[in-house]
Amino acid sequence: MVINNDKVITANFIKQYTLTVSVDSNAGTVNSSGGVYDAGATVNLTATPVFPYAFGSWPCTDNNNVNPTIVTMNANKQITVNYIKLIAGKPINVNETVNGAGNTSVVVIALNQFEWVQGELGGPDFRAVIQDPNGGIVKDLGAVQHVNFSFQAKIAGNYTIALTDTNSLAATSYSVTYTIYHP
Repeated sequence: MVINNDKVITANFIKQYTLTVSVDSNAGTVNSSGGVYDAGATVNLTATPVFPYAFGSWPCTDNNNVNPTIVTMNANKQITVNYIKLIAGKPINVNETVNGAGNTSVVVIALNQFEWVQGELGGPDFRAVIQDPNGGIVKDLGAVQHVNFSFQAKIAGNYTIALTDTNSLAATSYSVTYTIYHP
C-alpha cells in the first residue's frame, strides 16, 4: 500500500479458541485430535469404541451423552471421551435346523444400543449374515463352516443372524453360541 495522504486503517481480528481432544486408546478412538478454530465454529466429534467398550459421555460438548456430537467453540475446550467397559452376560447356545440347500433359519438377538455381541457359528457349509433392526447388513460373514464374530448394536432392537444352507439336500443342524456384553 502506498501512503500518499492521511489514511485510516482498521484491523479486524477474529477470536480463536483451541480444542484438545483425548481418549483412552485401549477403549476406542475419536475422529479428531482437536485444533484451533474461529469463535462460533462447530466441530463434529465421533467416538468409536473397541470391544468390549461402549461410548459413555464426553463432557464440555453441546450434548454430552450423544455420539456423534458437536462442540461449539466459544472458549478453549478440553474434551475427553469416556468409554464404559462392558460386562459379559451369560453365554447363550442355540441350535438351528435349516431344511436343505437354499433355505434359511434366523436367530434373533434383542439388544440395547451400544451392547456388543461376541460369538461363534458352526455347522456344514452355510452362509451367515447379521442384520440390524432395520434390515441393514451389520456383517456379511460369507460362506463358511465355522466363524467367530462380534458386533456392536448401533441402535436398540432385534438383530438377526441369518443362516442359509449352501450345500445339503437334507435338514442340517447349526450351532450358534453368543454372549451379550452390557454396561
